[in-house]
Amino acid sequence: MGKTVMNILSTRLKDEGKYKCVATNSAGTATQMIHLFVGGRISFCC
Repeated sequence: MGKTVMNILSTRLKDEGKYKCVATNSAGTATQMIHLFVGGRISFCC
C-alpha cells in the first residue's frame, strides 16, 4: 500500500479524535482507523 496524505486546512481543538477513513474504487474497499491530532495555532511573520 502506498503513502497517502490528506491536508485538512481548518480544524479546531474539538475536532481531535478517532476517525474512520474509507476508500472505495473498482478494486474494492479499504478501511483504516486514524487518530487526528490538532496542534496549536501557526503564525507566519514577514
